[in-house]
Amino acid sequence: MEKIWIGNAARQVIDRLEQAGFGAWIVGGCVRDMLRGETPHDWDIAAAATPEEIEAALSAYRLVLTGIRHGTVTAIVDGEPIEVTACRGEGEYLDGRHPESVTFHRSIEEDLARRDFTINALAYSPYRGFLDLYGGREDLAAGVIRCIRDPEERFREDALRILRGLRFAATLGYAIEEKTAAAIHSLAGSLRKISIERCTAEFTRLLLGDKATEILTEFADVIAVFLPEAAPMMGFSHRAEHHGDLWRHSVRPLAMAPRDLSIRLALLLRDCAKLLETAVEEEYPDHAAHGAELAEQALTRLRLPNAVTERVTLLVRHHSTLPALTDAAILRNMRDLSPEALLELCAMRRADRMTHGEDCREIGELEQRIRALLSEGRCYRLSQLALSGGDLIPLGYRGPEIGKTLRRLLDAVIDGDCLNEKEALLLYLKA
Repeated sequence: MEKIWIGNAARQVIDRLEQAGFGAWIVGGCVRDMLRGETPHDWDIAAAATPEEIEAALSAYRLVLTGIRHGTVTAIVDGEPIEVTACRGEGEYLDGRHPESVTFHRSIEEDLARRDFTINALAYSPYRGFLDLYGGREDLAAGVIRCIRDPEERFREDALRILRGLRFAATLGYAIEEKTAAAIHSLAGSLRKISIERCTAEFTRLLLGDKATEILTEFADVIAVFLPEAAPMMGFSHRAEHHGDLWRHSVRPLAMAPRDLSIRLALLLRDCAKLLETAVEEEYPDHAAHGAELAEQALTRLRLPNAVTERVTLLVRHHSTLPALTDAAILRNMRDLSPEALLELCAMRRADRMTHGEDCREIGELEQRIRALLSEGRCYRLSQLALSGGDLIPLGYRGPEIGKTLRRLLDAVIDGDCLNEKEALLLYLKA
């Protein structure tokens, strides 16, 4: 019998269930990950038992029973949570997301039949070996995302599976099987039944995949269902050298970008306002500012964290310009944006240039200088000034005049007109 390694905590749970007379299998993503040579992030176990029988069999462990209504008991074994779910069948999906009823039974075969994709319908028991009813191992080896049985039926049951399929394809680097892909396009509109939070969770994980560019290009119609800002970008051709419409131009750099959500969202949305403007000699002078407004609206609607929305909006607003390679220009940008944001803008510009096969040496020089200025402790913010507001009060400065004077002194330090030393700053004021 072919065997694979199972984590100690999961193995303990399986052994307890088997000793109590209930068949137990690790299932789904953890089996898929093991067969791909990866260590699972968590272990899911299916048991041929009722939830109450699972609870009794695992009574030696601390149990979390918040999911028992849905058949799930979580055992805490050596500090590790192990989810055990009773084998179950499901009734009709009338709302396109949740089954009307759930029944528990003792058939692992029926449990696997209700799952979404063949690569997620794999089960393994250290007592019985692998159970692969739908060719999941073959699809894993071929790198294919394929629905179990009829894809349209699977997606009508739960429309979120559409985005799950795209996410798996993008993060695993797999192709989507022809009938499954056709059903995704056909039923994309059913995503409107799904909460925006669920769509966003899958979309953001998709964006971080190595194959995000290919999936966003091929399934642009699906993305436009919950990101309507994308729809006008499709078919809008603004520059011949961009080799395609504005949407393709926006998604292509993702393949070259760091696996950072804010950077990738900013690349995706940076030019979304160009179609609202009239080009002047192939330039769109206000598109960055307008794009920042559109990006903020879109990300707020997607319910992304405020910190992500603010960061992306800042990157979109400033994506068109980078400072000259002078210390003063770089320090001013560090002051106005933050060093982190400036380095992220460099990463965006590099991804865009690499997409077009352009030279990136200047960007590398800029990044090196930013880091050098930081390591040298160069002054670029008020808190680093050797003079504080308290030092100005004895000199007769009051109220808003204090802040205005400190900012003027910071400019002088950045421009190299004055050393960042208390005496030098006082002398500069007197002069």
